[in-house]
Amino acid sequence: METLASYYCLKIMAEGSRGTVALFKSSDENALNDDRYLTLLEENNFTVNLVPTLSFEYQTENLRERLQQPYKYSGIILTSPRSAESVNQAMADLLCAWKEMRHYCVGVKTGETAVNLLGLKNLVGQTCGNAENLSSLIVKDFQKGCIPLPLLFPCSSLKLDTLPRTLAEHNVPIDIVNSYVTVPHPHLRDFVMQLSQKKPDYLVFFSPSGVTFSLPYLKEFGLIASVKNISLGNTTAHALEEAKIGVSRICNKPTPEALIIALNSLQIK
Repeated sequence: METLASYYCLKIMAEGSRGTVALFKSSDENALNDDRYLTLLEENNFTVNLVPTLSFEYQTENLRERLQQPYKYSGIILTSPRSAESVNQAMADLLCAWKEMRHYCVGVKTGETAVNLLGLKNLVGQTCGNAENLSSLIVKDFQKGCIPLPLLFPCSSLKLDTLPRTLAEHNVPIDIVNSYVTVPHPHLRDFVMQLSQKKPDYLVFFSPSGVTFSLPYLKEFGLIASVKNISLGNTTAHALEEAKIGVSRICNKPTPEALIIALNSLQIK
């Protein structure tokens, strides 16, 4: 178990460390996004533990059927890198008609995944920061007449209702397809137990589902008390607050730079 945990709970010891930061996030297959967080935290003299929190199971049959009919849609809504990956799983070579449409996505990483995996170029919303802001952008485009047909929305079975609810309130047509299932990483409990050997100073949560899956183990091993909790975005902060866990800082963007700003603000005397 020690070998397994050492592999996944990647620890970077910074000389003269300003504290230990545990990142509860899904581990990106290409590791580029993980590396950005690890590198910047190390450069700022933090010790880092990366704790893979989520696993994903793709369910693409229904999505594949819809992707074969681009003439029925105005574009695609992508709210996470996984949603873009689910499209790629369903149809590795996306039909050209999709590539001519305007698509909506949340986050720079989601946009990069859509470009690299799907070949989509006409993307908007990367800097919106969250689903609420993206839904406002979509509503504005709909009111301008830019969305004559439904938008295809591939998503997790654990999707939040914020975006669908806002779009429904403004009569924006969307076609929701559950294209992947979010489940706890099979070794999550072991990773958290490994963390308990040296309690971190900061816990950083990247998603509401990450909060839901990791909290029982954090409580089991006594890691939730007397630490500072940081969330990436308001929806993740809300998940913590719903669980009656205090939130020390909320990053306004899902980027390593925003995380460093939050950490620095917590260390100002």
